[in-house]
Amino acid sequence: MLASVIFVTFTIAVCAYFIFTPTSGKVPSGTQLPDGPSGKPIIDNLLDIPPRHSWFKFPQWSKQYGPLFRLDIAGRNHIVVSTEEIANDLLRERGTIYSDREQLPMAAKLLSDNLRPLFLPYGGTWRNVRKLMHKLTNISVATTYETLQEEESLRTFERYSAGLILRLAYSKPVYTGEDSFVKGHSLSCTQWKEESALEHILRTRFLLCCTALLFGSVQA
Repeated sequence: MLASVIFVTFTIAVCAYFIFTPTSGKVPSGTQLPDGPSGKPIIDNLLDIPPRHSWFKFPQWSKQYGPLFRLDIAGRNHIVVSTEEIANDLLRERGTIYSDREQLPMAAKLLSDNLRPLFLPYGGTWRNVRKLMHKLTNISVATTYETLQEEESLRTFERYSAGLILRLAYSKPVYTGEDSFVKGHSLSCTQWKEESALEHILRTRFLLCCTALLFGSVQA
């Protein structure tokens, strides 16, 4: 009975895989793909790639199938380029043709709302984002961020000291600098500095008064 249930479940899973697997990643009909090692059903060449030091296997395949060969991994076609000349020709000289990337609906749309540059398809939006990132992070502009970096580093030290004290004393973790305990710690430090400065002024005035009285009595 159990064996029958397992067999039926496995059969349904395999059928569902072939039915619901998207066809957008499949090559158009009539396209001739490069040669490559033949794989096993469903997993294709997944087990043919060594889990360790896999780069030693790719030169062997390139000698057998040519400098441009194909691997099928769980229904996905992967083209392997094994020479620098072909890589420069395809990815640099004709990079606009191959600059797009595979779409990941879960990561790009559902989790990132198409706002994460890593998952954007090549196009106008991607070029605008890249231009903006280059404008904000180039060397000439990065030097103007020193003041901001110093301010943020000081805030990091404040959060660290407050978080460490609270963790050791009360076992309370602090995750952000906006925590009420961190703000209270910063406020107390500021008040302590102001009170210390006021005490220093009062102490100095007291010493000056005592000095004036002392020298005044000596002169008299």
